[in-house]
Amino acid sequence: MLWNSETQELESSIAVYRDGLQAEKICGIRIGTGICGTAAALRQPVRVSNVSIDPRYVPCVQDLEVRSELTVPLVFEDRLLGVLDLESEQYDAFTSQHEQVLATLASSLAVALENARLYENLRKDEARLQEDLDAAREIQKQLLPKQTPWLPGVQLGVAYEPARHLGGDFYDFHSYGNDKLALAVGDVSGKSTSAALYGSLALGMLRETYAQDALEPRLILEDMNRNLWHLHIGNRFLALTTAVFNNLDRTLILSNSGLPRPYLVRQGKVEEVPAVGMPLGIFADRGYEEVRLQLKVGDTVVICSDGIEESVSPQDEEFGRQRIKTTLARLADKTAPEIAGGLQEAAAKHAGPAGPSDDCTILTLKIAS
Repeated sequence: MLWNSETQELESSIAVYRDGLQAEKICGIRIGTGICGTAAALRQPVRVSNVSIDPRYVPCVQDLEVRSELTVPLVFEDRLLGVLDLESEQYDAFTSQHEQVLATLASSLAVALENARLYENLRKDEARLQEDLDAAREIQKQLLPKQTPWLPGVQLGVAYEPARHLGGDFYDFHSYGNDKLALAVGDVSGKSTSAALYGSLALGMLRETYAQDALEPRLILEDMNRNLWHLHIGNRFLALTTAVFNNLDRTLILSNSGLPRPYLVRQGKVEEVPAVGMPLGIFADRGYEEVRLQLKVGDTVVICSDGIEESVSPQDEEFGRQRIKTTLARLADKTAPEIAGGLQEAAAKHAGPAGPSDDCTILTLKIAS
């Protein structure tokens, strides 16, 4: 019989006859009631040679004439788990040796029951955590743009893969009329839930800055840096590349704060864009530089979080910038979405079955015509 702390009763769990056939389960017994309830209350074995002369005895099995009984409590670290109860049709059926053997068995069984209880609680906690993570992942997914904006003659592509259930990477777009577009890729230090929450906060700040018609990438970074620094959230910081594209003259102005240098793919050749800077939220006042690119038909600009080049193979070798350049050169004639997807696929193939060790985000902008 197992102890139910909610009903405050010993409840029948397994009841069998000597031949192994199932017996009818016994009704609940309260602490201090019957031989079982007494053993549970005393936290010690109770052995009765003749139950007919023991006032504590309570008949439980209808089709068995019980004459003697032995009950041993199941206790783990002074906490009652239940009882083991033996009943016999013979008088004086149980000896001290039986009691000793049953007590030894009860000790081992109590440990097994406690482990089973802990495992079941862990399983329930993991199931609840999984539900929460699924909901959080869906919310995070809804915060990101559902589709890329449209600009005439311009292609945009995105590849996004969090390393865990929740990611610290994000990307965003903001249109200014029909001709100007702001875009960004962010990467929060660390991984999992706290990084995802920090990233969602940073994404909200970025969109608030966009709403103020801020068209200078360096000023966007400086404003974001001040806001994040004043928060002082642990040792978190944000690497962010933001850019503004003007479709009228096909110029792209970039400013970078800690992400790997972007890439320019032009006529099958790949070069790094010299945009560098300190991550946001570390120092209160920090200036950022801008790089202006004059784009031509066929040019592609690729912005990646560091999860791409840091994808590690089973041989512990990083994907690296040279492999990124080789892959981009191979994909140069593809569309912007195909370039983003192809680069992500190459990094994932390099990482092998283990998958990415960090969040991976790729944003591509290509002048199609």
